[in-house]
Amino acid sequence: MYCEKTLTYNVAETRKLVQGVKNAKTTFQAGFQERVNPLHHKIKEIIANGTAGEITHVAAQYSYHTSQRKKVDNPRWERILNWRLYREFTGGPLDELSAHQIDIVSFILGKTPVKAVGMGSTSFYPKKRETFDNTQVLYEYPGGVKGNFTCLLTTEYMGYNIMFYGTKATIEIWNVDGNRGNLYFEFDPSQQPPPPPENVDGISGATRRIWGRAEPVPILVEGQPRWDTETSTLSLKHFAECVLAHKTPLSDVETGGTSANVVHMGNAAMQNGTVEVWDDKYKITTP
Repeated sequence: MYCEKTLTYNVAETRKLVQGVKNAKTTFQAGFQERVNPLHHKIKEIIANGTAGEITHVAAQYSYHTSQRKKVDNPRWERILNWRLYREFTGGPLDELSAHQIDIVSFILGKTPVKAVGMGSTSFYPKKRETFDNTQVLYEYPGGVKGNFTCLLTTEYMGYNIMFYGTKATIEIWNVDGNRGNLYFEFDPSQQPPPPPENVDGISGATRRIWGRAEPVPILVEGQPRWDTETSTLSLKHFAECVLAHKTPLSDVETGGTSANVVHMGNAAMQNGTVEVWDDKYKITTP
């Protein structure tokens, strides 16, 4: 079974889904396709081996200039054709857009948020709309790492990007005119002996000159998809391979269900104006 993210509408549904898949003993893959992108595996490796130092903060933005409204001539079809605007059918931008970033940050850091606060509103497209048209959620991860997730429906600027801020380097994931990653090393004059005119960078594998202040070092990975459609194709191939080999997918019901509940926690923080804590209330199994 291949299920569209974010899988569920609430925590109770997540728990039912997780238990149902376990009982069925079937191959289940959640549609968080970024987990199969080799670029993200490389970035996870770079962080794990200490190249970027200690990661202290993550900032993610998803900008998509649209009201999400479709023209409807017959009011009978309003809620069906404009389902993205109604909480009956969706959790809004955090659920549909930022969820991809929330999931991949958890994958790369190997951590689940422990706390969430947030703000959202229907300020710019208020006509017959229940879901927020702008969202900003701050998650806290174990160890004090903060992750800020912003989603805007009023601009295309910055598109899709994630920044991992480390004490030695910042890692950037950029997906505007193609999927790519860069490293920005912290500048330290004391660690800048004159190197040869050309040398091979151990991070990207590319021959390069001396990297200057704030100059990006490309993270190059064999087989890295450039466009979202290529990533989706990789995800479907991965699913087929898991079905045939009876393997657990990289994005299974437990990782997908956990990310779904992290999204539900963020939406609850925005809708209720509360500080939400990852406790038994949000865990994917019944306490």
